[in-house]
Amino acid sequence: MTTKTTCWCGNTILLNYSPDYALCDKCNSLVRKIWPDEEPARVSAPDHFGRIPADLKEDELRARLQKDMSTFIPRALGALLKFCLPPASVFELGSAHGGFVAVLRAAGYNATGFEAGASLAEFALKTFDVQSLGGAFESQKIEKGSLDALVALNSLERMENPAETMRLALELLKPGGILLLQTPCFESEKTFEELLLAEHPILPNFDEPQRMRFFSTQSLEKFFHELGWNVSSEAPMTFGDYNMFAVVSQGEVGILSQEESEKTLETSLSGLLTLALVNARATADEMQFHAEGRQKTIHEQTAGLENLRNIIQAQGAEVEMLRKVAQERLELIQKLDEALKNATRK
Repeated sequence: MTTKTTCWCGNTILLNYSPDYALCDKCNSLVRKIWPDEEPARVSAPDHFGRIPADLKEDELRARLQKDMSTFIPRALGALLKFCLPPASVFELGSAHGGFVAVLRAAGYNATGFEAGASLAEFALKTFDVQSLGGAFESQKIEKGSLDALVALNSLERMENPAETMRLALELLKPGGILLLQTPCFESEKTFEELLLAEHPILPNFDEPQRMRFFSTQSLEKFFHELGWNVSSEAPMTFGDYNMFAVVSQGEVGILSQEESEKTLETSLSGLLTLALVNARATADEMQFHAEGRQKTIHEQTAGLENLRNIIQAQGAEVEMLRKVAQERLELIQKLDEALKNATRK
């Protein structure tokens, strides 16, 4: 294990944030205090690049693949279709089991993936006939300026040297090319204790040793700005309520209409199937969104009714107390009246 005391921005004076992470107050990023040992010559070591651990057993990997095929992958494809249409050339950084690259190809993209984990690359080849590039990323023979889009989903936070890796990756894009990025969002205004108290959904990610850093929205923008790129568009993509999604480019990025993507995909059977997968996921997410909204409304209404019941009970108790006081005063008046009458008779 190796102790790290330097942020990606170069700051070496880091503050304690949690048992496992230090805070860089210069850029609002988190840095893992202890990293697994790795080959220093590599920009990105094998176990640090992909979003899936390389040591998963095959049955565990297939279970993960099935889950990704119904959630993660159609959501990511739906996001890509808003900015880049087939037959564009797309390269995924950290392609894991190869499922996303396979679906991209089915949709009509010229897609390739990089996966340094040998067992994951072998699984992708066996399952989807997807040949993943492996080894050290900086040694890949990819022509500069040859790609329309890069996709990095849950990869940036796992890179040993993200600035150098991203510099090399972004050089592969054509003029006007884009990077689609998704990474957990560190809310830098909150303390670790506040995250614990709120049971924040990002917390389980802190237990994964391969997540070497966490970016905030501010540090992500600073990171790419220093590379000469801009976070052109930032909008939530439905990967959970702790992630951020960014489109990185060197110019303005237009959002394509749903009609454009549908027209492109409807030209082939495989395209139609991938379109159906994307639409089914989008419909399920919308239904879940409305269901959660309705549940929240019901919860608020229930809480309101409970508050009203408590108020009524409190007012009832107050009325009962006033009734008792009134009764006691009435009895006192009656006693005084009786005493007055007796005094008058005498």
